[in-house]
Amino acid sequence: MRPYVIIFAACLSLVLFTNSNCGKHHVNRSATQAIITGFDPRMCACCGGLLINFDGDSIPMSGKWHLVKNDPASLGITGSSNFPIHATVTYEMQTPSCPAPDGHGLVLITSIQIR
Repeated sequence: MRPYVIIFAACLSLVLFTNSNCGKHHVNRSATQAIITGFDPRMCACCGGLLINFDGDSIPMSGKWHLVKNDPASLGITGSSNFPIHATVTYEMQTPSCPAPDGHGLVLITSIQIR
């Protein structure tokens, strides 16, 4: 009986440890240079919205880019805005409700200053 207790305790510990970070987001509280490269033209369930890059790449959907969760209008960006838009932002990495097919992240911008 004792080996079963040890195995059960080990499994329970593993489950509790692996689920301890669920729901947490990476929060960047310092101002970060970013380039909003344009709108996502793809037609899929987890697509659409703005594209942002933190690595200095101004070409849409190239390099390490992310989707922006915010409504573009709340950031002062419209369909007539000229891209790329250089900005200083603070942001939170979010867990997407459905994973994008290409695996890029989802960003919630908490403050923006367009340069």
